[in-house]
Amino acid sequence: MNILFGITKSPFGWIIAAETPQGICFVGLGKVKRFLVNELLNNFPSALLTQNDKKLESTILPLTEGFSERSLKQRIPLDLKGTPFQKTVWRSLIDIPPKTTLTYSELAAKIGTPRAYRAVGSACGKNPISLIIPCHRVLGSSGQLSGYRWGLNTKRSILDWEKTSSKLPLNSSWVSYNDFS
Repeated sequence: MNILFGITKSPFGWIIAAETPQGICFVGLGKVKRFLVNELLNNFPSALLTQNDKKLESTILPLTEGFSERSLKQRIPLDLKGTPFQKTVWRSLIDIPPKTTLTYSELAAKIGTPRAYRAVGSACGKNPISLIIPCHRVLGSSGQLSGYRWGLNTKRSILDWEKTSSKLPLNSSWVSYNDFS
């Protein structure tokens, strides 16, 4: 499998985005570029990686600057790899409106598995496409920040950014649900 990736600075540290010919397969956030490349390699150990920051700029910049109606002329294709349960959780994450949060228990109930909140948390932790699949909008049962693959400070920063952004964060109308089958 060939994967093209790019890395740039964002309000949340470094951001990496990667895509296959089928669509975006990975978006990660971190303070160290090499860590992000290692995370990409861990997710796709047999892939041939090619870095091209310039080519992926049009994918990355809207993620960190906010989306406008004009910046998205078509749906964003995703290339998701996961279990059927993980894909169910990830699809339901897309439906959480910007500037809104749910708890892991509420998300579990929403997908029809109210007692599987730990499994929902695990699926959120394995989400390969941060920001586009907004696992940062899910909180612990007390409504407090908990569990985020890219760190709680990053989660807090993203939620604060969404609350104050004048541009629209990504919403479900810009993602193809076919990518979750």
